[in-house]
Amino acid sequence: MEAAMKEHHHEEQERSCDGNNSVNLFEYQPEEQSNAVFEEVEVEVANDSGSCAHVVGVDQVPSTVEIKHTADCKNFTGAGGDGIKNHGKAEVTLVTEEGKNIDNVVQVADVTRALHSTGLICDTKKEVLLTETEAVVVPAGTLSKFVGSLKRVATYKRKGGLYVAKMKIRKRVNPDKTAASPFGRQGNNR
Repeated sequence: MEAAMKEHHHEEQERSCDGNNSVNLFEYQPEEQSNAVFEEVEVEVANDSGSCAHVVGVDQVPSTVEIKHTADCKNFTGAGGDGIKNHGKAEVTLVTEEGKNIDNVVQVADVTRALHSTGLICDTKKEVLLTETEAVVVPAGTLSKFVGSLKRVATYKRKGGLYVAKMKIRKRVNPDKTAASPFGRQGNNR
């Protein structure tokens, strides 16, 4: 019964940005085999609100992990419009720096950086707080209860796997060249 419930839960949570079953499982699992030896590849994963899937590069998956290419595996389109080959999906366990195990279904593609989709994380009853210094994943409701009492600078609604807002672009009336943009690029020197 428990295995059937876990499989049903797994099927409900796997969904790509276009609605096909293929990409998402982001659930904490307790470590079951503390003395087992596993092949591991260490990667730096970026939490990306523009990504519609959890994605890793071909060289970022241990050789013992099976990459399954199914009919619903579609290639991706990069930010510049270029095609990105999708080699299939892989079921993996991620181990955080804090030692927590997270079962994850990732798309294995021709990418140079591993990405976690903010939207897919939120689809698993989690919330993501992005700050100047970090992104934190917490259980659903943890952040939502405070949002109503906060002064909002901007709101981006979820649409097709992305968080988007309609805005008008105008020339500044009195441009201040020394003022920093409240919406600058992430990271140092970008």
